[in-house]
Amino acid sequence: NLRSQCITCENFADVEAVCQKSEPAVSYPADKVNFVTVCRLGEEKGLLRTVEVFAELYRDGHQNFTWTIVGGGPEEACLREAVVANGLEGLIIFAGERRNPYPYIKNASVFLLPSIHEAAPMVFGESIVLNVPILTTNTCSAVELVKDRNVGIVVDNSQEGIKAGVQKILDDPSVLDEIIISADQINKHANQQVDAMVALARATFGDFK
Repeated sequence: NLRSQCITCENFADVEAVCQKSEPAVSYPADKVNFVTVCRLGEEKGLLRTVEVFAELYRDGHQNFTWTIVGGGPEEACLREAVVANGLEGLIIFAGERRNPYPYIKNASVFLLPSIHEAAPMVFGESIVLNVPILTTNTCSAVELVKDRNVGIVVDNSQEGIKAGVQKILDDPSVLDEIIISADQINKHANQQVDAMVALARATFGDFK
């Protein structure tokens, strides 16, 4: 009953601040696909299953990747143990907690968010600001914020889904060229939603300054 009186307004990305804070950017190997994840290292982020994904792909002969994990949290110790157990030191790198993660995103090939559940991560918008395509599991906002806007790839929310998405990119990195991120996408939808909110308020309460 309230649908016509409710407007959703997503968060704006602070374009100028994100761009300024991204410099000097971290350099990655030019001959590899360089994934980066920025998050709290908790079970809900699906990181442990993603270590297993990279381990499987490594055993299958895929070595053309790095994965940099930025953040700290309760799963850090077991994640580090899993990396060592699978012989992935040097390919999966822990950057630790950083007050400014943007230099790690700036030059990455892909922003990887393999979460089990998410709301509407602001890091999607921040990755768009830095022209970094997104690979994410299908959580509640992923299709709307990533797939529908052609800023990345949404995969099934499972270990198999993550593996399929990562392998697709490793097998043919040129698939990332199909993801066109342009400056006019940044904050476009948030602006439209604010305009709709203002129009509804005017229709309800009359004109205002």
